[in-house]
Amino acid sequence: MPHSPATNQKFGPELPEKPKNPPADGFTSTAFTAQNPDALQCGDLGVWRFMTFRPSSFLHVRRQHVDQKCDLPCFHKRKVLPLLKTRTALICLLTLPMITQPCRAWSECGHHIIAILAFDQIQPAQQKRILRLLAQHPRFAEDFSPPVVGMTSEQLSRWYVGCAGYWPDVARGFPEYDRPTWHYQLGSTLTIGDQVNVPLAPGRLPAEATLETRELYIAQAIELCRKTLRDKTTTEAEKAVAICWLCHLVADAHQPCHAGSLYVETVFPDGDRGANGIETTLGRNLHGLWDDLLGQRYDAAEIARRAENIAGEVLQIGQAKTAANSVDDLNPANWLAESVTLGRQSVYTPDVMNAIEAARRSGTDQVELLDLPETYLKHAQLIAEQQAAVAATRLAAVFNEALAQ
Repeated sequence: MPHSPATNQKFGPELPEKPKNPPADGFTSTAFTAQNPDALQCGDLGVWRFMTFRPSSFLHVRRQHVDQKCDLPCFHKRKVLPLLKTRTALICLLTLPMITQPCRAWSECGHHIIAILAFDQIQPAQQKRILRLLAQHPRFAEDFSPPVVGMTSEQLSRWYVGCAGYWPDVARGFPEYDRPTWHYQLGSTLTIGDQVNVPLAPGRLPAEATLETRELYIAQAIELCRKTLRDKTTTEAEKAVAICWLCHLVADAHQPCHAGSLYVETVFPDGDRGANGIETTLGRNLHGLWDDLLGQRYDAAEIARRAENIAGEVLQIGQAKTAANSVDDLNPANWLAESVTLGRQSVYTPDVMNAIEAARRSGTDQVELLDLPETYLKHAQLIAEQQAAVAATRLAAVFNEALAQ
């Protein structure tokens, strides 16, 4: 697949001029702003203490965007709006239609969790640098607006980092930032039969690739963003965008459905699009089911609870640190290989493959709705939490390596 030509133009639109004073939204003078990044206290802050406000105090408005060039279905976007101050405005907003897409990468909740767990594993100096760079994001004012007023510096730091992890899905609504193929890897997790069309695996990152290059895949995009962070010639705005993509893609590389697809002659000769083509009785396809194992919509209390549980599991954290210390661990191709193995073992289990094999024997491409047993769901939940811990530890290592230079 051809790659977009390199460009020397600055990524994204010009940064808006930062206001000299914080917006009149109820924040105190110590709130984090582009002018006052040192107001954030980025020390050893327990993740379970962050964001104690109630999620019911703000609204979610979902937006749908479809990009025909994306092999995987585009994911829904959610715009988090600050608490509306007038009853009239609230009533008007509630009349807007809510449109959803069935699939995402790790859900919004999951991306917040992994980014925050990684943030708590890096040095305070690197935490501050990440927050300063995020303040220079070209869409910081629009897409990182806190959901409620009066948040503490600790809460704000985690809000911004969590938003960074989810932002590439928000960016699907903005063509200048949308990179549909960056979210997944081409290739086969499992192949059955000869009459299938498995695409060639992507090669190494093209030397001329920039943040403007659209047709990259997940391993290439991770390398590009690490390169962008290390490069002293890139702008702070470019580094901010790279941070968001790193948070997002390192997490996605550990979701088994993003590492490849199932190819089965007659049934899925062109692949099941990362399990998107396999429907279940739970109202979600198999990919969507895995996406939501770390939670669904943004919910501050849910994120805090799940993050605490994952961080408190000695076994999971032990596995994560062992993985992070292995040879070539910062090579995303190795992460994807692990996810392919998990896909074979934990996604495409006999419960799934028996239904697909039945369709193949009957000569149809229609697979019956999967009624997955409780044992499948419990095992998938365990794998998702373990992968979240591993992804967070590796993401922290990536930031420590890139920002140290």
